Amino acid sequence: MKGIQPPGLSVASASRIVLLSQREEEVVRLVANGLTDREIARKLKRRAVTVKRHLLQIFAKLGISSRVELIFYFYSKRQFSQGKVTASAEMREERFPPKSGRIPKPKRLAG
Repeated sequence: MKGIQPPGLSVASASRIVLLSQREEEVVRLVANGLTDREIARKLKRRAVTVKRHLLQIFAKLGISSRVELIFYFYSKRQFSQGKVTASAEMREERFPPKSGRIPKPKRLAG
């Protein structure tokens, strides 16, 4: 892969970056600022059900399943590539490993 890579990503994982749309980034920032779906909908001049759809799409792209995880991701795991919030496919695979019939041990957080 040519060009600038996001920090901390190998060439292999950098080629599998998933970018959030501009609207999805906006929703992430509003959630991280503590707004409810209804408040986000009002601010974006959309319906709450549309905000919920955006959130489900964001969760799928980032490999997460809750607002709490989204906020945690936003503040501690975010990576920026030319101003875009990104998540590597490798990160999603770590969070949701292939089903093998056994439960993996939880990973320890650095810190």
